[in-house]
Amino acid sequence: MIDTAGLPPDLATALEAVDPAQGDEDLLGPIAEGTMARGERLARGQYFTPTPLVDLVLSFCLRDAGARVLDPACGSGAFLVRSFARKRTLGPDRSAARIVDELYGVDAAAVPAELARINLASRGGEGAPAPHVEQQDFLSIPPPDSGRRPSLPRVDAVVGNPPWVQQESLPIRGSRSRPSK
Repeated sequence: MIDTAGLPPDLATALEAVDPAQGDEDLLGPIAEGTMARGERLARGQYFTPTPLVDLVLSFCLRDAGARVLDPACGSGAFLVRSFARKRTLGPDRSAARIVDELYGVDAAAVPAELARINLASRGGEGAPAPHVEQQDFLSIPPPDSGRRPSLPRVDAVVGNPPWVQQESLPIRGSRSRPSK
């Protein structure tokens, strides 16, 4: 059973009958996408990446069972869930908890970040560390070894499908206003 506290009521209701640990795919993302207004998805550039595309990217980027993986725009965790499955295939003797501990996600939106946490926590099993999923703008996180906190560790692969937003919709850096057309 998924802990739906803090999720929008319509999404919480849709997730009640789902076990995210069933199978090796992100079951939560498509459900969440179905509960979001089209305009909201467009404004945020949120699109859930199909599994075959995720697998294609991972086939190039993730070749070592012990690799640390980062998705800087993780959404509900499609790339993280499939990274978990790929790492299990590459190293079948590795524990689920250890694999989850090598996956890192960041998303600017609270609900997708929470779904990614749920996706990874459901795979880690009892006693696994909390998933490394942060809700913040990835570009605001200091680089590793910068001496500033919070920071992410060095990783072996950066994967993902960044948000698709028209540049005209983005605020000018250092300003709260949007660019004029």
